[in-house]
Amino acid sequence: MAGEVLAALAVIRAEREDAEGFRSVFAAVLQRLEGICESERDRWRGLVDLVLSFALLRRPAEEHEAPLAAARNSQVEQAHREEIV
Repeated sequence: MAGEVLAALAVIRAEREDAEGFRSVFAAVLQRLEGICESERDRWRGLVDLVLSFALLRRPAEEHEAPLAAARNSQVEQAHREEIV
């Protein structure tokens, strides 16, 4: 259970990475979080919101489209994609 929270914290730790490094960590975290999207819906939503908000607030504006696209594309189910901004 705590594993997903620790994974989400990896996005914060990657703040100073270059764009490619940050995208790699961000994508890996989203992939891990997808594992709880059905069983722990509220927790999943909160953690996705956390990592996405962090990316949009702390990364340069020219990088903003990449995390948004990664968040949407990380979800296999169309309904889950629609829940993401």
